[in-house]
Amino acid sequence: MLKSEYVFNLKNITIFKDIDHEVFKRVFKASKLIEFQPSDNVGSLLTEDDLLIILKGELTLSFMTKTVTHQVCTMEPGDTVSKVSLLFTNTHEPVLSAASNTVCLQIPLHLIKELTISHPLLKRNLLRSLQNKLIHSFETLTKQIEQSHE
Repeated sequence: MLKSEYVFNLKNITIFKDIDHEVFKRVFKASKLIEFQPSDNVGSLLTEDDLLIILKGELTLSFMTKTVTHQVCTMEPGDTVSKVSLLFTNTHEPVLSAASNTVCLQIPLHLIKELTISHPLLKRNLLRSLQNKLIHSFETLTKQIEQSHE
């Protein structure tokens, strides 16, 4: 069950902006809250079937090279993350961890996929949410890799 403090804030998150109330209720009923402690490895718990929305706290995305950890970005309340939105390369696996006490809404991805077919506004909002963080992450990672080769 979602706490009322989180429910109130959900409608202000990019993915739910201007979404029909019935769609929102359907997502709400199928979701659950997950709490993470600082340094918890969120990436190891994230499956291909989940979409997480950060409600409170922060998650950090980083990559390990042979000698250095490259922090790519910090995700804050309102940001969405899924396994497919993380940057994977042949040589570097992303590390997604909690930077503080963090609360996320776990939504079944199959429900989101189903709803985006009949509700294009939800699809647009989801793509915007994922795209903004992905572009920023890619730019940061590219700069860090270039600097490590110098």
